[in-house]
Amino acid sequence: MNFKTEYIRQEGIWALHGKKKAEEKYSCLLVGKNKDIGSEIINDLGRLHFVSFRENGTIKYKNYNNVYCGFSYAPWQVQDYLYPYIAKEYCALKFVCIHDKSDFQKEQEYAREKEAFFWRNGRPYGTKNRN
Repeated sequence: MNFKTEYIRQEGIWALHGKKKAEEKYSCLLVGKNKDIGSEIINDLGRLHFVSFRENGTIKYKNYNNVYCGFSYAPWQVQDYLYPYIAKEYCALKFVCIHDKSDFQKEQEYAREKEAFFWRNGRPYGTKNRN
């Protein structure tokens, strides 16, 4: 797993790419934006390495295309199910910074272009913005 210290306190958009054992190429798994991508990636790394995968979730995780992603999660605990599932399914992972501003439009464009498998556009499929 890679982590670059220059990500700390850096605003921008990050992407998580992963590779399964039987695959030769990395695929895009997630995309996110933050005013401090380093802190967010550190939190994600903690979940990838120190939170065990659980199979007791009750809500099927679906991506932005309404595709079931292979696991279920408990209410208000999406990240604590998602990252351990990714760690279980992928043998190699890498975070990359893809843009130097926290821009939702660019996040969406990259996620759709790269077909980020677990990306959900900031909320579960079919859930509207609260605005």
